[in-house]
Amino acid sequence: MEKVHSHIRTRLFEISLEDDEYKSMYQIVPKRFSVESVSSFGLEGLTFERGKEYSLTGILMTERYPGMGRVFFFPYSTQIGGVERYIEVKGYGQDGHDMNLFLHCDGDIHFGMFYKNARKEYKILQKATEAGLYVPLPILLGKISRKEWLLSGARSMKRCAYLFRDEEKIWQIDSIPYDDISGLENFISSLEMSKYREDSLSAYGQPYDAGLVMRAPISPFRLGDPSEKYDLNERNKTIARKCGETFAGLLELGYLHMCPGTGNWTTVGELTDMSDCYNIKKDKNIDKIVHKKESEVQKDYWEWLLCKDHMANLGEEFIKGFLGERCSLKEAATELKNGFYNKLYTTVQH
Repeated sequence: MEKVHSHIRTRLFEISLEDDEYKSMYQIVPKRFSVESVSSFGLEGLTFERGKEYSLTGILMTERYPGMGRVFFFPYSTQIGGVERYIEVKGYGQDGHDMNLFLHCDGDIHFGMFYKNARKEYKILQKATEAGLYVPLPILLGKISRKEWLLSGARSMKRCAYLFRDEEKIWQIDSIPYDDISGLENFISSLEMSKYREDSLSAYGQPYDAGLVMRAPISPFRLGDPSEKYDLNERNKTIARKCGETFAGLLELGYLHMCPGTGNWTTVGELTDMSDCYNIKKDKNIDKIVHKKESEVQKDYWEWLLCKDHMANLGEEFIKGFLGERCSLKEAATELKNGFYNKLYTTVQH
């Protein structure tokens, strides 16, 4: 973990030398949330209480340049069960800053999460942890009221004024009192969207609260992009096999992880990002999602899920972890497909 420690030391030193504008990129923008659930791990590692309201402040860390995602981690670790872990926060804005009022391509708030999706991820992490799978520990589930996340989105509108026809009108949003949610909604509804982004208010049009998830990985770093070519050393092979084992464990629990590649592998082999998991039995449109994606990629979906598009050059090791033995991509895809449809069509006997 020395790489993580070194990164944090270097980043904190850089921040201390820079001007206020640079420092602001690493300052969390507070947003109020209510604590809906705290796990036993969260009770051990944090001081949050269920049912109370909080907001996050302080310095944030990312492995990459800040502003590129919706996950950050705190620049200090905590001990949970005698193991050093970091606290990651997902859904609290653009790396701790604000959310947008339009949807991400996955149907969630851009740089945020709808509460229902945060809850889903938290619950899957709980089940995976209980099953002994190697995933980040679930720590906390929080709810951000629709009013609060609209205020966050309103702040980001000023930075995205070009998305609307009358850019100058955007600045009038500062004249709306903080507690006047009706005034804010009326103002937003009156905006005309730019031809460059006609879905600029697509998230605003949803009636849901937002949410956040705190989780505790051993490593807050990811292996990396699947477009990379990785050294086939024992460390990387072990990471791939561990993630393959967890992928298999999730399938056994009834979940299909639809993005199980290197971008979601921590550098110690934890498989993360359970928002990409689907409940095979309960998500009724999952079969349609599979067929739609197969049409988009123009490949057999099951081979695509296990191929270099996700696994880079570590697919053979991932498959070994998934199935417990070495086999071809085609054979592994057949096993995965059979496992999926067995879960989909099996009726539970009572």
